[in-house]
Amino acid sequence: MMHLPRHTPMMGGLDRLWHRMTGDRNGRLRDVLEWEALPATLRNAESFRWLSEADDFIAALTEAPPQSPERELHLRVRLWWALNDRLRHDGDGTPSESHSLMQRSIARPNMLRILELIEGSPNAQVTRGELLRQLGRFDEAVAVLKAVVPDGRSEVRAVRIERLAAARIAALQPI
Repeated sequence: MMHLPRHTPMMGGLDRLWHRMTGDRNGRLRDVLEWEALPATLRNAESFRWLSEADDFIAALTEAPPQSPERELHLRVRLWWALNDRLRHDGDGTPSESHSLMQRSIARPNMLRILELIEGSPNAQVTRGELLRQLGRFDEAVAVLKAVVPDGRSEVRAVRIERLAAARIAALQPI
């Protein structure tokens, strides 16, 4: 997740060289390079607001595309959650008619992209299983969730999601 510094990070040529040679252990050079990669409109903005709504995350993904897979994953997961919040507020978790168009045009491609971004990540198996379940790919979800390594927490969620997938329930459910 990228955070905007409290001030504009600046670094002279000698400092940049030093950080490159010594490995940039504190990430200062990385922060400066990320700042410089931002569009000028963001760097020169007089204020900013926290992203919280689905539309905010959609705008963040389209107006200033993420510079790293980690940042993209963060924004896409937050978008997924925000879209799920809309389902929660509609009542029982089943898509309302107003949500159906959004589900097809935004949510589904977003969930598919998250799956791509977490491919092969052993720490994201429960998330992967939940995404597959919500996408209606129940057999894949069950297989992924059965392979979750017990750690005292993840397997509890995995079993709950696996039961929903085995019952072929794709609608949003409390877990």
